[in-house]
Amino acid sequence: MEIAVKLCALAVYILYLLDIIDAQKPCKVPNGDAGTCINISKCQPLMELSNVKYKTPHENMYFQQSYCGGNGPRKLKVCCPSESMWNKFDPRPIVYPHSPTVLLPVIPITNSPVSTEIIPQTKPPEPVLLSRPATETFGNRMAPEEMNEVNKFCGIDTSSSNKIIGGEEVAIDQYPWLALLEYAGNFLACGGSLISHRFVLTAAHCLNGLNGPPLLVRLAEFNTSSFPTDSVKSDGGGYDNVTVQIVEVKNMYPHPKFNRNRKIHDIGLVELIENVVITKDFIKAICLPERNFLPDFDALTKFTIAGWGGTANASESEVKLELSVPYVSWDKCEKVQEPDIINTQICAGGIAGKDSCRGDSGGPLMYEYNERFYVVGVISYGSRTCGDGMPATHTNVNQYMTWIKETMRIKFNNQRNG
Repeated sequence: MEIAVKLCALAVYILYLLDIIDAQKPCKVPNGDAGTCINISKCQPLMELSNVKYKTPHENMYFQQSYCGGNGPRKLKVCCPSESMWNKFDPRPIVYPHSPTVLLPVIPITNSPVSTEIIPQTKPPEPVLLSRPATETFGNRMAPEEMNEVNKFCGIDTSSSNKIIGGEEVAIDQYPWLALLEYAGNFLACGGSLISHRFVLTAAHCLNGLNGPPLLVRLAEFNTSSFPTDSVKSDGGGYDNVTVQIVEVKNMYPHPKFNRNRKIHDIGLVELIENVVITKDFIKAICLPERNFLPDFDALTKFTIAGWGGTANASESEVKLELSVPYVSWDKCEKVQEPDIINTQICAGGIAGKDSCRGDSGGPLMYEYNERFYVVGVISYGSRTCGDGMPATHTNVNQYMTWIKETMRIKFNNQRNG
């Protein structure tokens, strides 16, 4: 008994030492000087910066680049400069020239273990130090020919490989239309789908919930714990690198008939403040379902969902995950779901341990047809216990195509005439 007590005390002491070591680990502040990764409450200059209500873009970026760990405001850790530098503190961030967009703050909120092998870049891009705040630039207004370009290449997944509960990690360039919404306090919650240069499709309940409205949209995201560039070893040798694009939200458009209590018409659009550039690999639009695929679905139909939602070990995943889920008919779904399912909804899932989860809301229910992916559904709601074998309900996108196209057309005309 005495030996067991001593061993227990020794284990506690070791954990205490490890906690001290982890709390004081060295790091580099954004300008390259030596710093220490500590709780933000112990770092006066960054604590003062965090309390500034209206930060400039480059102050926001510096704050993001100082992140070095922690989950939540009270546990947030930052790379703090030495105390001798506090009286000359200058929050100048590093801007990577190849990043096409002004990067605003997105502090990862999860600290779950990552199974992917993240390989640091062997030749990182040459950073440029800003001497003054960056000037925001706005993309060109979208012309009809640009929309035709989106439709021409929509839904094509060029990934060479083919947690959501029970999900598998995806390739770094897989599902390049996936979007991640960020809210006040750097909180990452809902997902979405890029459907044009300017609009992201999501769930209406994601546009004004407990977290308030989304402020930013992240595109070309893979691992939320690394910033701004993810670098992953590819199957064929070498590395795949992607730099996240973070775009400010201009407006939000929940469906006018959305009813939170009845959980119907749960679909919405996010308008970005600037056009995003469609790329060859990492940023593309998913196809909208011009026709109703619902009559084609049966018990053998499989959909794909993907995002950064719950895993078996954590409430969120740091890396993008995918999962295949089966179609579930209305009659079977209504037996386990409340309220009743209507024809503007699609049921899918229902396999224990494999399900969409918190944080996946607003993401796409993807259906592959003729080698293209279509966003046939928007993840709306499901069981409060993720992965319990109950199917989830999705908004049937085809039933809202008129509203989607009309909303986008009106906003485009307003931009053109404005």
